[in-house]
Amino acid sequence: MNLTYRLEGIGYVIMNHGVDWFIQDTYVPFPRETIEESAQAHIDDIIAKAQEAVQEAITIEQLQQQILSQQEQIDALVLAQLMQGGSL
Repeated sequence: MNLTYRLEGIGYVIMNHGVDWFIQDTYVPFPRETIEESAQAHIDDIIAKAQEAVQEAITIEQLQQQILSQQEQIDALVLAQLMQGGSL
């Protein structure tokens, strides 16, 4: 992500790699003293949420690995029980 902004009318446009992405011309979701500060606050929020999403994805991958590991342990216990002549 390469986020920048330009002022336009009474608002701003956030661009991602130079391409218009968010157009805030009547509503400014992060009001600050200046429109420039508002645009930068909006960009900061987008970056923070993108980083949170990456962390969440890592957490999901870790949980999937834990589930797989637990399933392998359960399978090994079941196999050992069956090999000893036990039943389920």
